[in-house]
Amino acid sequence: MIVKVQPSRKHSSSFKRLHEYLTQERDAETGKPVLRGDVVLSWNLLGFDTAAGEMQGVASLNDRCKDAVCHYELSWPPGERPTRPQWTDSALQTLRALGYEDHQHMIVAHDDKKHFHIHIMVNKVHPETLRAPTRYNNWLALDAAARLLEAKYGWAHTPGMTRWDEESKQAVPISRSERNALRYARQQPTGAAAQVEHYQDQESLQSYVRAEVAPTVSSLLTKRNVTWEHLHFLLSKAH
Repeated sequence: MIVKVQPSRKHSSSFKRLHEYLTQERDAETGKPVLRGDVVLSWNLLGFDTAAGEMQGVASLNDRCKDAVCHYELSWPPGERPTRPQWTDSALQTLRALGYEDHQHMIVAHDDKKHFHIHIMVNKVHPETLRAPTRYNNWLALDAAARLLEAKYGWAHTPGMTRWDEESKQAVPISRSERNALRYARQQPTGAAAQVEHYQDQESLQSYVRAEVAPTVSSLLTKRNVTWEHLHFLLSKAH
């Protein structure tokens, strides 16, 4: 299983746009929008049609949180097809790993590619406390959750920043040598990067950084009075 936290982009900059992007597609004959995917809503949302508006309403009550949308994916390799209870449980497990289990969320399952995958849209603002806790190392928590789910359901292991330790029955960080090997593999058109590109239909980490992150960093550095805080904020948006 591969987990990917999506950076803020055009279609995911608002709950409404992301809701439409994940759940609508055009009918080939009529051109009208039709429902795409299988949708599961959290208990604290009233309905599918109002979900985006409800999330936005809660998020608007916290004026300190400038980006309340959290969007990430879980992808299974070709040949693995989890049942509805399994992929729902997988989403809930990752939400717990991030501390978002009580937050408003929507799970959308897509089976229109060679690999089955689900999207999770989460409101970072808690519906009762209205707090939006800062989450550090989201990717590491999600990676560990993926290893736990692979062990739980007997799914194929995917190389990541953690591995499953059968003796302790938990995900543990990989060693420095393993990290270096994984980092090197992600820079090549084979190994772990090839799996990412295959499962996610996307470019490798190195290509993504060069195409998406490097230009914005270069642009930032041409401006006056740039601080480390500005750079950290820009990089945090790209996770």
